[in-house]
Amino acid sequence: MLGELSKQIEQASRAELPALIGELEEAKALAWSRLAIPAPAPSAGDDTLLNVEQVHELLKVPVSYVYDLARTHRLPKVKVGKYLRFPRAEVLAWVRQQAIETTVDASLSTVYSPAGGRKGVQKPAARVRTHSGDTRPAARSALEHGGAVGAG
Repeated sequence: MLGELSKQIEQASRAELPALIGELEEAKALAWSRLAIPAPAPSAGDDTLLNVEQVHELLKVPVSYVYDLARTHRLPKVKVGKYLRFPRAEVLAWVRQQAIETTVDASLSTVYSPAGGRKGVQKPAARVRTHSGDTRPAARSALEHGGAVGAG
């Protein structure tokens, strides 16, 4: 499309250029007007509302977790009176988004993990007494046993 217009512009005489510019402006106005029209509403299949039990079955998670996701505003929901309903299309979009975020998080944690892929904090080994030749772990201090400071 642009290739044809470029050829017409190159081959046009100076007298024909204003008419070509006018046609380009018309096409530009038409394109902008199409962008200004709101997107069509979702089809009838997309406006289905699911209840908690249906979301639980769809996501294969406990019902209590569905309530937790809704309560913390992590899962799109609609309140109908005292009842929670979930737009099916939005729940499916949420699932796709979670899959993307999980994939990105997993790849980043593998690449940038300071612990070399290990999770959690590594605990240092217990101190061992060496002055008496005994290799048992050192006794805990009085504070760790709940005793008073200085008692011991």
